[in-house]
This record gives sequence, C-alpha cells and structure tokens, in this order.
Amino acid sequence: MKQYQFLTILFSFSVLFSAHGQSPESIIEEMYDRVMDASGHSFTLVMNERIDGDMEQSTMECKVHYSSERIYTKMTGGDNKGAEILYNPDVYGSKALIKKGIKIKLDPTSSMIRKGMHNLLTDAGFRTPAVLLYESMVMAKEQGILKEAFELSGSVTFDGRSCYKIEIHDPNFKITNYTVPKSQSLSKLAKSLHLSEYMLAEINGLRVGKSLSAGDVIKVTSAYGKTSIFYIDKSTYLPVYQRITDHKGNLFEEYKFTNIVVDPSFLSNDFSEDNPKYSF
Repeated sequence: MKQYQFLTILFSFSVLFSAHGQSPESIIEEMYDRVMDASGHSFTLVMNERIDGDMEQSTMECKVHYSSERIYTKMTGGDNKGAEILYNPDVYGSKALIKKGIKIKLDPTSSMIRKGMHNLLTDAGFRTPAVLLYESMVMAKEQGILKEAFELSGSVTFDGRSCYKIEIHDPNFKITNYTVPKSQSLSKLAKSLHLSEYMLAEINGLRVGKSLSAGDVIKVTSAYGKTSIFYIDKSTYLPVYQRITDHKGNLFEEYKFTNIVVDPSFLSNDFSEDNPKYSF
C-alpha cells in the first residue's frame, strides 16, 4: 500500500513537473520541427483580414505539398467565393491557373491574384507562420527580451482541441525609416525582414508587390505585429489560430485553421485541372 501511494505521488509530481516545464520556447521549437518535417497539409482556413481599412472575412479549402510547391485552393466564402487556384510548377511553370468564370494564368505575385488577400498564394500552409513565429522568438532571444515578450498564458480549447496559448507583446515595437539595400519587390523585402508586406504597404501608402529601388527609404515595423496570439495544438503542435494587431493595437489579421490533415496521401490528380471534382 505504501509503495502504491509512493508511486502515485511520484507520478503526480512527474505530470506536474512536465506541465510546468513547458515554455514558449520549447513549444515553438517543437512546432517548428513538426511543421518542417511534414510533407504537406490539407485544411480549411477562415481569414479575417483588414483590406483597405475594413475587416473582410473569407474561407478557403486548401491542399499544400511543400517539397513540390504544389497548391490547390478553392474559395468557399467571401468576395471571391467559387474561385479556384491551382499552382503546379511542373505543369504551369511560374504561373498559377485560376478559374472564376474564365480560366486564366497569372503570376502569383500579381496584384490581380492578390486582391483581397494579405499573403501570397505561395505562402499557403503552415510553413510561413511557423518560420515567422520561430524567427521572432530567435530575435527576441538575441535581444534579451524573450521572457518579457513571449508568454505561455495557459490552455484554451479551439475547434474541440486543447491548445497552448502563446501571447507575444513586443516591448520595443516601433516604426522606423529603412533604406532599401538593393532593388527588389516589397514582397521580397518583407519576407527577408520577416514582416507583413500588407502592413508595410499600408503604413507607406504603397501597393502590394511594388518594385523598390536601392536607396529608397520606407517605413518598417520592428516586428510582424505589435501583439500576437497563437494557439498551438497540443497534439499536432500546429499554429491553428493566429491573431495579429497593428502598430496602433487594432486587429490586423486573424486566421483559423480547421479540418487539418497532416501528411495527407494526395492523389495524382489533386494538383491537376483534370480532377473531376474541380471546375477548371
């Protein structure tokens, strides 16, 4: 009996120690590794993004295979409802096939394909937010503000799943002037700085995808957002919920991922316009 009680106490202590042993850093590192190890994901994504000053919501079904860069999306809600996009470099090169009424091919970075969306088609999936979150953590660690900026604020239930809630409050958030080092698009500059291109476009009065010249001076934020909230699924370690505010503390973008399948067994025609379930 005493041995049983001792084992029970030991087990309870181990569980308690394990729970308290979690940190934002360990969770984000595990998230990053899991996302980067995955070959692909399929999911439903609800996007709530500020477009031209107003919050606009849209929904899409998405399939992403990372190594081959193949992507299929269908808009199931919002202004572009019904539109389908297929990106398959082996078939279409650098273009994306789009069907909404008519069928056309466009560069994924073009303003037409990006209308009403913050992010590039080629950033679809979990890798882009995983890299942004991981790099933000690394930068905070280098600046010595990791414990101040990153907080594990308990657990939440999202879409019926238990998740870690990580809050990020950058104490040094600011907007500064930045001299563009070489000619490049606003998209590439934002990606190299781990910032939101759409937010940079907003605060500078520029269009997304704009070409910049070496020596141009633009305003940049010191971090992706002033505050951020992430829900990390305790089972898959995927960032299933993301909420970002701008430099004024106003909601800038919110993403909700559901119906997630990790490493799905994609069929040969999942990234083909000949798929009978598609309307190309």
